Amino acid sequence: LCKIGEESYYKTIEQTALTTKNPTVQANAAMILGKLGKKEALPVLYKIKDSADSTNAAAFNATEAIARIGDEKIYKKIWTMLISVYADDRYMGAHAMAAFGGSRGANALITMLDDEIAEVRLIAAERLATLGDKSGKIVVLDYLNSPAPEDKVVANRCNVIAALAIGQIGGEQLKAYLPKLLKSDSAFTQLAAAKSILLL
Repeated sequence: LCKIGEESYYKTIEQTALTTKNPTVQANAAMILGKLGKKEALPVLYKIKDSADSTNAAAFNATEAIARIGDEKIYKKIWTMLISVYADDRYMGAHAMAAFGGSRGANALITMLDDEIAEVRLIAAERLATLGDKSGKIVVLDYLNSPAPEDKVVANRCNVIAALAIGQIGGEQLKAYLPKLLKSDSAFTQLAAAKSILLL
């Protein structure tokens, strides 16, 4: 409703983000504030990000929302995520850095293409492509041409990201893998492949 001009609802979203006791609702409200892109949401988003009461999901969504709005101060925070020893932090950092965007965001994501963890390399390639840089293509091809990870849960997650990356990067080499991904025994991989087909 806000996006189609019903501005009266905007304050409701802000208030919900600050006062709700439901962590899922707070995380979703933070994400919506980022998508609406108003700089006036920054104080609310920083409160959520920095609150000891916020869940990891809410704090991350607030960080990504701040990046999406384009506040320069968040860049260093996201960079610390990219160099974290924890793969989950680097994975989430890639999403936030893509939301930050621009040449700084793209350059930061390029440094992640040689991460030791396949999921991180793949999400960096996929997110980088959303910024118009397809230099992660070789990372996706390398993954698709290598033996699948032994851990099936990890393999499914990687397959989903690789399938999504194909849609963002494009090209005949990558498109050739979509029929196989559509026949995966994972519904998530099938959906990701279908989404890429529609994108292409």
